Formats: sequence, structure tokens, C-alpha cells
Amino acid sequence: NVDLLIGGISSGMHTLATSGIFANLLDIEGLSLDEKWWSGFMNENVQYNGKLYITSGDLIPTMYCALHCTFLNNKLLDTYGIDTDYYSLVRDGKWTIDELIAIGKDRDNDLDNDGVLSAKDFLGVACMNDMTAALAAGCGVRFSTIKDGKIVVDLSNEKTVDVVEKLEPLMRQIKYDDRSEIMYNFKEDRSIAMVHLSASGKNWFRDMNSDFMILPLPKWDEAQENYYSYLNTWTTAYASIPVTADMEIVGDVTEMLARYSYQNIRPKYYNLVLKQKAARDEASGEMLDIIFDSAYVDFNMIYNFGGTFNVIKKAYQDNLPIVSSLASAQSAAEAEIEEFEKNW
Repeated sequence: NVDLLIGGISSGMHTLATSGIFANLLDIEGLSLDEKWWSGFMNENVQYNGKLYITSGDLIPTMYCALHCTFLNNKLLDTYGIDTDYYSLVRDGKWTIDELIAIGKDRDNDLDNDGVLSAKDFLGVACMNDMTAALAAGCGVRFSTIKDGKIVVDLSNEKTVDVVEKLEPLMRQIKYDDRSEIMYNFKEDRSIAMVHLSASGKNWFRDMNSDFMILPLPKWDEAQENYYSYLNTWTTAYASIPVTADMEIVGDVTEMLARYSYQNIRPKYYNLVLKQKAARDEASGEMLDIIFDSAYVDFNMIYNFGGTFNVIKKAYQDNLPIVSSLASAQSAAEAEIEEFEKNW
């Protein structure tokens, strides 16, 4: 039997959660889910009807690698005469989506003159074609909420429409055969900014010649109170306990592992590897603290009700009206939510 399952929430665990496979973590006495080695945002946003089947935390150190953030190339900022103090912008709550868009505005360059923008060209902002959810979450969009005991998806609300429309310049279709091409684009000084996972500083840019900054995802505007960092739902950063497990033993052991990881692994991995070795300066380490303190995910980002994000991507690709595209996904999303609520 499997006593503890660790994996990607959107790569199969989400289906198991609605199939009666997982135990309700809130009922396992050995788990202290309100402790700092467990994820508060998972307990808040992925708990429904008094049931939490999947969570995250220090038990799985890959969680530190799975948060989306912004990388800025210092060399190219100098080349283009961009002298903004972005660290101060973040500290002052003024690092907004308009600032990110301004970095890349009119700076794409089709280097090979093939008429197609690709990862081999120069990009003002390098952004993979599926980053809408991450950037929108940073702007404070909630693709689903829980109200009066029901999961609600409102894709036509003014804030969501405004944000998705605003993101269109960043979501232009960039051709790449492999996602690694986008990583090399930034690493080889062919983009000023890039939106990707916190692990990229360690996994991809550790030996990058040019220095870079690490910033949170930008806010919508200065009035937005907090920064939000979308936790990638495909990364192996989530844990569940099957109903067949011995709850007393597995609960105690899982709690012990999470606490041990918080006390012993986090200082070495997060503080040493990510903040000191992957980050190029002390300020980027400070930014990582903001990023990890602002993790976010919601049910629709996990379950993609009604193909929400497929619809948005198609609207960008085919130059379709955002308002009608979002509205077209609403009824399908509501039908899927109804089925989801029955099975949760």
C-alpha cells in the first residue's frame, strides 16, 4: 500500500482527490496543519466543505522551487538605459504590471528576419505562452472563490477582464520547440525580463555571465495591498495520504518529517542554495522572502474548470475578444464545478 503520496496536484492528484482515494487531512490527529511548516494558503484556498485532501509545505522542499517570479537582466537594463530602482519599487508597493510591460515595450527584435517571433530572437519580456494564470494571480485575480459554501467562478467580472486584456502584450505567441529555449533566451542576454519559477535562478541561471535581479510577480496597481506568487500546480510539491493508510502512524511520521524539514532542510536549501548561491545580491534574497510569503493557488488554477485557461490562450492566439471568450467558458465552468462539488 501507498501511505504517503507526493506529486503534482494538476498531474493526477486532483483527479484522485475527487475519487475517494485520499483521506481528509483535517481529520488526521497527528498533523498540525496550522504550524509554520505547513502551507497556510493551501489550507485556506484548497479546503472545501471542511475537507482538505492535498496540501504542501516543508515536507516537500521542491515547494521552494515552484513559485513564479520575475527575473531582470542587469546588463540589458544598462544597455537600454533603464535606471529604475526595481528593488525600491517592490519595497514601496509600486512594482506593477505596467512597469513590467514598459520594460518590454517596442523592444522585441526579429533577429533572424523570418517574420516569426521565437526564442531565438530578442524579446523585451520572455514569457512562455501559458503564464496567464501566474501573471493574473500576481495582479490579484481570483479565478475561483468560495462564497456561502459554494465554489464560484466569475470570469466576466471587470477585474478579471481588465487584467487578461492588459496581459495580452506579454502573452504574444513566441515560437519555441522546447521550453528550455526560453530559458536560454534569457541566459544568453536575449531578453531583458523573464517570468518563470523561483528554481530557475538555481537550475538555469547559476552560471549565467550577466547578473540578474529576482523580483515578485508584479501587482495590478499600487492600491493592491499584497504581492501574490502563483505556486505551480504541476510541480512535485504536494502531499496526500490515501484512505488505506494507518492514519495514526502515517500522521505522526508525516508531521515529524515536515517539522524536521522545516528545521534542518529549509536553512540549507532555501537560505543557502536559493538566497545565497542562486541570488546574485542580498536584495534578491530579500525579494525571495516576499515571494515565499505570498504564495497563492485556487481551485480553478488546479482544475481549469470549463477550460478557462485554454479559452484565454485561444483568445490570444486567434485575436478573439477577451470578454466574449471568457463569457463562453462560464457555463461550462459552472457545470464542472457542480460535478466537482458532488465528488469532493
